Amino acid sequence: MQLNARRLISILLPLYFIISQSAVSAEYRVMDMNGDVSVIMDGKGKRQLEMNDEIGSGDIVRTKRDSYLILKATHLYYRLYPYTAVKIGTEPMLIWGKLGRSEDERFLDIRFFFIPRPAQGRTMKVVVQSHRGEITIDSGIEDGKGYYRVLEFYPYEKNTYRAFTGFDIEAAIEKYNLHINIHKDDDHTSIVYPFYLRDVKYGAGRVNIEAAKRSLFAPSERKKNEWDVLREILHNPSSESMWNGVFNYPVVEPVIISNFGRKRVYFIDKTRGSSRFHRGVDFRGETGDPVLAPNNGKVVFADERVTTGNTLVLDHGQGIYSLFYHLDSIVVNEGTIVNKGLKIAEIGATGIAAGSHLHWSIYVNGVWVNPIDWVEINF
Repeated sequence: MQLNARRLISILLPLYFIISQSAVSAEYRVMDMNGDVSVIMDGKGKRQLEMNDEIGSGDIVRTKRDSYLILKATHLYYRLYPYTAVKIGTEPMLIWGKLGRSEDERFLDIRFFFIPRPAQGRTMKVVVQSHRGEITIDSGIEDGKGYYRVLEFYPYEKNTYRAFTGFDIEAAIEKYNLHINIHKDDDHTSIVYPFYLRDVKYGAGRVNIEAAKRSLFAPSERKKNEWDVLREILHNPSSESMWNGVFNYPVVEPVIISNFGRKRVYFIDKTRGSSRFHRGVDFRGETGDPVLAPNNGKVVFADERVTTGNTLVLDHGQGIYSLFYHLDSIVVNEGTIVNKGLKIAEIGATGIAAGSHLHWSIYVNGVWVNPIDWVEINF
C-alpha cells in the first residue's frame, strides 16, 4: 500500500522528533558536581542527579546555594553555578542564576553586584568583575512584558566594568530580570538575576504660579523644538568618566524646599491647572546667589528655554548629566570643562517658577533620578 507525501510526513516527523531529542539527551552528561542538584524531568517527576547521569531535552536542572554542576555536550562544557536553573535543549536556556560555557572547562569566573536596592526614582550601578582581562559585555533589564533597557558598560578599574541606569518615578512595581552576557574568545557566561522594584512614596505638593506666566504652560512648536534639542544632547554622552567621588550640593547653604519625586499640582491665579512629577530637587535661594558645579563635567548646554528658563547642562560622562533650571544668569560657556565647586551660574526665577530658587536634576542614561543619591553615595 502506498502512502501519500502528507501521510508519510505526518508519520516521520514525530519519529524524527523523538530520535533528535534522544540524541540531544545523550549529549548532556554530568562530568562534575557538588552538593544537592535536582532535575525536573519533562513530564516524569523529579530526581537527584549523580555523576555520569544523562539529562534529556526539556528537563529543568536546578542547583542550590551550596551546589554546582558541570555538563558536557559533545565538544562544549557548561557550568551551572550555585542558585541556578536551566532548561535543557539544543543549548541550555538560563532561567535564573549564572551559566558558563567553555570548550575546555576554563570558565569565565565572573562576579557582579549592584547598588543600591532598585527602587522608583533611584540610580542603580551594576559592576562586573572578571579574572580574564578584557571582556565583551551585553546587558539589559527586562520585565517580560515588552520593557527592555540596555545597559552600557564602561571599563573602570583593573578587570572591572560598570554601568549606570535607574528607574523612573512611575516605573511599574513588578518583577524585573537583569541580563548580563559576557564573552571572552570562545567562552561565554550568562547571568539572569530576578528582582522586584521597591515602591517609594514621594508625596504630593502644590505650586502657585502668577497669572502672568499662564502662557508658559501652553503647548508650542518652540517648546517641542527645545525638548528635541535637549533630548539629542542627553542621548550622546561622553564615554569618559569626568566626575570624582561624591557630588557636592550645588548651593553654598543647601535648604531643600521641594523634594524629588513629589506629584505637584500647579495653580495659576488660584485656578487648578496641570500636575506633574517633580524630577529634581529645589533649593532655597535669592536671585544672584551662586550656583556651584556639583562635580567635574563639561558644559553641553547653556541657553534659555520656555519652561525651565535659563538652563545649564553639565555632562559628567558615561550617561550622567546635571541640569540646572530657572537661572538668573549663566557664567560659563558651552564647551567649557568645569571642576567641582566652580561657580557656573546664579540663582533666578526664569521660566515656570513661583519665585527665586534653584532646580537641580540628574539624568542617568535616559532616566530622571534623585540627585541626593549622588551626594550620599560614591558611585
